[in-house]
Amino acid sequence: MSHIVSFRIEGLAGRDKPLEMDLNRDTNIFFGQNGSGKTSLLKILHSAMANETEILSGVPFKSAEVSIFSLNYNKVFTRSIEKKAIRKNSSSRISKSKKQPSFIENEMVIIREQLLQKNMSWSCSDKEGADTRWAHQFLPTSRIHVSDEMSFLSQDNPRGSRPWLTEENLDSLFAKSVEILWSKYSAEMLGVVRAAQEQGLASILRAVLSPQSVRNSCGKNILTANAAYDLVKSFLDRQSTASI
Repeated sequence: MSHIVSFRIEGLAGRDKPLEMDLNRDTNIFFGQNGSGKTSLLKILHSAMANETEILSGVPFKSAEVSIFSLNYNKVFTRSIEKKAIRKNSSSRISKSKKQPSFIENEMVIIREQLLQKNMSWSCSDKEGADTRWAHQFLPTSRIHVSDEMSFLSQDNPRGSRPWLTEENLDSLFAKSVEILWSKYSAEMLGVVRAAQEQGLASILRAVLSPQSVRNSCGKNILTANAAYDLVKSFLDRQSTASI
C-alpha cells in the first residue's frame, strides 16, 4: 500500500505561484472553477504514482514534485518532473495525433488523440523506487470537449450524417467508467474477504482437530475419520448449529 504525502507544482494551469500542499491519508477534496487545474492536478498525481508520462502531454504545467509514502519500503520517495519546451527544430519526436476509435454503447466514436511526448520522465530521489509503479485507482472526471473535428459514426449510418456527441452520450460514458471501476474494486475486496474467511476457517479447524483436542476427546493420539467427525459435530453443537 502507498499514499501521496505532498506535492508541489509550478505553473499549473498558468499559475504564477507554485501550488503546494500536504495531503491527508484518507480523504482530500479539491474544488474550483472550470479551468482552475483540478483535472490537471489529478493527472499529475496519477502520473507520478503510475510512473508514466503519456497522460501529461496536454497538461498545462512547468514542473512537478510528488512525495509518495510506500508501506512496503517504509519510507517516502519523491518524484520530480519538468515539462521542457519543445523548439520547432528539436530532434525530440512528437507524433502529431492519431484517430483513436472508442465506443459509447453500440456507437463508435472517432477521437483525435495526441501521442506520447518523448522528452518527459519522472526522476526519483531514491534509486530503490525509481522504476516502481504504485498500485492505485484513477478515474478522470473531465468532460470531453466536442469540437467540429470530433464526431462519431453510427452503426446504422456509418457514412451518412455526422451527429455530435450529446450530453446523454457523455453521461453514459462517464457512468460506465464509474461502473467498471466499482466492479473492479468490488471483485478485489471480495477476494480479500474470501481469503480472510478461508484463513479463519483453517485456523478453527486446526484448533478443533489439534492433537490436544483428539487426546481430550478420544484418549488417543491418532485422528481417525470418525474422531474428526465427532470433534467437528461437537464444535458445531456448541455454536447452536446442530442442524448442520
